Amino acid sequence: PEGALAVPSEALGLELRLEDDRLRLWDPAAREYLLEYSEERDRRLKLRDRRLKLHDRWLKERDARLKERDRRVAAEQRAAKVESEVEALKERLRGKP
Repeated sequence: PEGALAVPSEALGLELRLEDDRLRLWDPAAREYLLEYSEERDRRLKLRDRRLKLHDRWLKERDARLKERDRRVAAEQRAAKVESEVEALKERLRGKP
């Protein structure tokens, strides 16, 4: 930015800039400032919150899939039991005169 006092550091590959009474590190290669501690902390907290929300969503979706699977298995078991009872009744009816 124009009007900033800048001191290059060849060792770091950065510029030390004084702007609006703030001392910041500028990365000329990336054409951006390095984040200050509080900015980096905020970025990390936002990323953590996003990961937690995604994880919660994944858990809810997994639980829903497991419940659906359990309902399907229970329905298949009920159907197999009914089919077995029908076959048993057919056998009993065949045995009667």
